[in-house]
Amino acid sequence: VLWAPLLDASGFFKEAFRSQLITEQKDAVAKPTGRKELESRLARGEAVEGVAHSIQARLFQSSDGRSLEAEMGPAPRPVLMLPISHSTNLRPDLSAVADRWRAAGFDVDARIVRGDETWWLINDRWHDESTRPMTRHLIKETTGWLLARTTDQEDA
Repeated sequence: VLWAPLLDASGFFKEAFRSQLITEQKDAVAKPTGRKELESRLARGEAVEGVAHSIQARLFQSSDGRSLEAEMGPAPRPVLMLPISHSTNLRPDLSAVADRWRAAGFDVDARIVRGDETWWLINDRWHDESTRPMTRHLIKETTGWLLARTTDQEDA
């Protein structure tokens, strides 16, 4: 099950660094830390803050050049892809990956969940994620998909 999948690790770090920059700008930090500075710190072995948690240098370094497609490997399997978007269409890059997996024998079900893709930028006040419609939709889609694949046919 892939919730809001990023196709490569660099996309995660790009969003994390952007979130940190936005937070610093919102907090009126005199000189907000940019992506290049954060990457330099990580290259030197320092941890940096991003998306409300610490990103360790080893994670950043070991993620270089990694992609979801490569990590999935060649063994066909069922895949539920749940991108979060305001659009009703699957992003072209996700559609292309889903098509390649299908051609390789994967059973890919791609369903769009309506919502804010960069959910961590909505606001800085804590709220119970389980009450958000987008979260409830993700859980409903996921549990329905899992139950359909794990329920014994005689139980149906």
